[in-house]
Amino acid sequence: MTQTNIQYDPRTASLNDLRNEKRLFNVWEGRKNLGSGAHWLTPEFIAHAATMYKYETKNPDEDTYSDTPGDGKSPYNGGTGWGSDKPLDGGGAVKYARSIIKNRLLVQNLPDVVALAELIPCPEGFEKEILMDTWMGDFMDTGYGNHDHTGQCAVILTGDAHRLIINLSPVTRLNPYECDAISVGASGHTNFKATKEGKESWYTLSRRGHNDSFYCGDNTDWNELIEQEMERAQESRERLEGMITVPGLKWSINPADKEKIADRIRSGGHSFVPAAMGTGLLLTTQRQRWGGRAPKETEDYFGISPIYTASLDCD
Repeated sequence: MTQTNIQYDPRTASLNDLRNEKRLFNVWEGRKNLGSGAHWLTPEFIAHAATMYKYETKNPDEDTYSDTPGDGKSPYNGGTGWGSDKPLDGGGAVKYARSIIKNRLLVQNLPDVVALAELIPCPEGFEKEILMDTWMGDFMDTGYGNHDHTGQCAVILTGDAHRLIINLSPVTRLNPYECDAISVGASGHTNFKATKEGKESWYTLSRRGHNDSFYCGDNTDWNELIEQEMERAQESRERLEGMITVPGLKWSINPADKEKIADRIRSGGHSFVPAAMGTGLLLTTQRQRWGGRAPKETEDYFGISPIYTASLDCD
């Protein structure tokens, strides 16, 4: 690519110009081989940055900049952050530039979040709720609730047997990772009811440690997305309603797979693993150094004795 000597002041430069600068401004994050990046900034901005101080908080996303020196103490001790008493250097100027660009994009794209929340269709038989300045976690996240996030928005579509939680946020990257996002990025959770072993409960298509059922944006066909998620929920419902809990364990199987699993246990072992992150379980006829013995009802169910167990770290 042809080398140029173009420099930018992130306070005033065109966001489109910055977005089209392929060698730096769209690869700030995760690229260490480009140096500090200060050579892309105008001398005027570098001089301005040298008069600024970075204030840190316990949440890095909420760090701010000030023209007044801080106390240089850790935010965990009530301070304004390590190094907040010293002006920004070249590397600090680059981070400051990123922050300015992020805030400009936030202001530019925020109205699109509000508009998109209203445009998302509500399927027949569903109710629609809009929560502004909110990021809503999956209902399955025990111990987690709605989170206050300025500029973000949660859209909840609730029916008798389905619920879609769609979290909208203004794009604050010059070139977003989300292929369907232009000014608004989105992700969400698909919840559905299913009856397993005579008990009706809510389930989710989201996965622990990954936390989202789908990813989308303002360029998404929402009717198509909703239909797709309803189909995925129906497939999962049919699969769940055909499963039973293995006696003595918390894991479930399709009864049609019982003999296949028993053969695996005899020939080396069968592993139960979570859909994403968590702890799995190995069943085997070989004694495990750090394991134990399976419950008697588990051995009786598979017709194998002894069965040994071991935990599996699936993170």
